[in-house]
Amino acid sequence: MRTVRTLDIPLLDNPAFAGLTRQDLVYRSLRQAMTDGLLRLGVQVPSTRELAARWSLSRGTVEQAYERLTIEGYLERRQGAGTFVAAALPEHFMLPDTPCRVGRAAPPQAGKPIPQPETLGMLSCSPGPARQAFIARAADPLLLDLAKWRQHLTRATREIQVEDMHLMQFGGLARLRQAVAQYVKGVRGIECDADDVVITTGIRQAISLVAGLLPAGATVAIEDPTYRQAREIFESRGLNLRPTAVDQEGLCVATLDEPPCAAIYVTPAHQSPLGYTMSATRRAALLDWARRHGTLIIEDDYDSEYNYLKSPPPALKSSDRDDHVLFCGSFNKLLYTSLRIGFMIVPKSWRPTLIQRLYATGAHPGLIEQQALASMIESGDLYAHIRQARRIYQRRRDIVIQELGRWIERPRLSGEHCGFHFVLWLPAGLNDQDIANELKAQGLPVRPLSALALLGRYPPALQLAFASVSDETLRQATARLGALLKSHIDSLHSALPLQPA
Repeated sequence: MRTVRTLDIPLLDNPAFAGLTRQDLVYRSLRQAMTDGLLRLGVQVPSTRELAARWSLSRGTVEQAYERLTIEGYLERRQGAGTFVAAALPEHFMLPDTPCRVGRAAPPQAGKPIPQPETLGMLSCSPGPARQAFIARAADPLLLDLAKWRQHLTRATREIQVEDMHLMQFGGLARLRQAVAQYVKGVRGIECDADDVVITTGIRQAISLVAGLLPAGATVAIEDPTYRQAREIFESRGLNLRPTAVDQEGLCVATLDEPPCAAIYVTPAHQSPLGYTMSATRRAALLDWARRHGTLIIEDDYDSEYNYLKSPPPALKSSDRDDHVLFCGSFNKLLYTSLRIGFMIVPKSWRPTLIQRLYATGAHPGLIEQQALASMIESGDLYAHIRQARRIYQRRRDIVIQELGRWIERPRLSGEHCGFHFVLWLPAGLNDQDIANELKAQGLPVRPLSALALLGRYPPALQLAFASVSDETLRQATARLGALLKSHIDSLHSALPLQPA
């Protein structure tokens, strides 16, 4: 293995790094050298003593930077061998094989009325307890390093300009849009420009904006079962829904009926609620269907960042060569729910109309929070947070699965490879709604799958969320759930007629 004996990296003098500590300068310089390819994957880097001497820094300063890069997954320290660049960088854990550029697509039809109402007050969005086992599919705010987040907020208040406070930047702060463009390139493989990015308050606002641009009475194909609040938003806009079946490969494209629909809403990374990941074959078929029919695909990138496998799926948008995919992401599920910052990667022909629609709503994320989030992305702190939080969420998922195994023989699951929830399939003969009602009466609410399906009939199942609850709370709740399910399964088996010998 070749050692890098000289590091001709002029990043320590970069004006963009002014005001950072020496440790942060070393950290940022090395991290950028790795992400830019100046330090190749797997190469051995100098010892802390060598680098400290070369850069005229204390060895302790370099050691702290090396330790931080090791914790975050950029460096690997091998006893007796030295320190090496990791075989895969954290930014690349979602990178697909063939990213593509954003292109052009047919614009929305002009002159069509925008359906009312302007608000979503009719939606049944009751939040419930934020840290309740099995219900809250949200990030755990206790995992956020508040000290670092405060630093980014403080820096944002210093850096913000008066003219920025006077002018509303519809579509989002330019600095954040640029940071998001770099972020999705690294973690989702989407090649786009800052001008393709529109900042929102989250997934629901993104869906509402797009739904408001579709003509009243237009048809939207949705997965069945689907994300309930997306369904309610489409219905509130006067749109007709075309429920489309989902199997283990994702949306069943072959069952999409004619005539063509105006839009298709999908969650290909971690189907909500079944948890399946759309296969490469199905993705290609969906993109081809959209191209042939001139249909917009609304890609809700639900749960993609927290994938517990080594080879997570690419974004559908990364293979979109005809610019038919509108990609929606959210930082609320990465950091904390009340942050209210999300984004869209918008087809170029849709952008002017969508920005005009966004202007009419008057709903925009705070300027300081946008500036702070841009700083968090640029510094690498967001990637570090995702990496560390993913370990904890995976541990919590494992706690639920292991505890279920103590009560149920070989529990059948789907969607456990990714995200904040999975589905527990129940034996035939049980009623998931009855089970859910009984659990709710005991103070342990869960979502039955039957309540989320539209036309499709699925075996009984429960949706179990685990991310925002402590380990011990999960153990206790899963033990109660397992005991109740075991009693029902035992009763079901005892009621079966005996088979002749």
